[in-house]
Amino acid sequence: DESYEFPSSPTPSEATPVASSPTLTENCSFQSTSRDTGTANLPEDSKRQIGAGVVAALIALPLCGPFIAGVAGVAAAYGTSQPGAAGDVCRAASDVAMTAKD
Repeated sequence: DESYEFPSSPTPSEATPVASSPTLTENCSFQSTSRDTGTANLPEDSKRQIGAGVVAALIALPLCGPFIAGVAGVAAAYGTSQPGAAGDVCRAASDVAMTAKD
């Protein structure tokens, strides 16, 4: 019959000292850089995004199905904040939606 006896824990006086980690003396600060992209989410912009998404989804739904219609709606909503011709088309679609709403 073999038995194994676990070694006892060292007492605090027998414990091995651990080197302390060096302290950081550097000043680590983070600054928030504000960048004006001209696409702040104002209520007008939110309405424009929703309008473009609804128009794109309604056009794509009978042609491509619900999944592609959802993707098209999200893409059109994102497109309203982009420059160029694609952004102009998305914003025009939102104008159609806002006119139809009124």
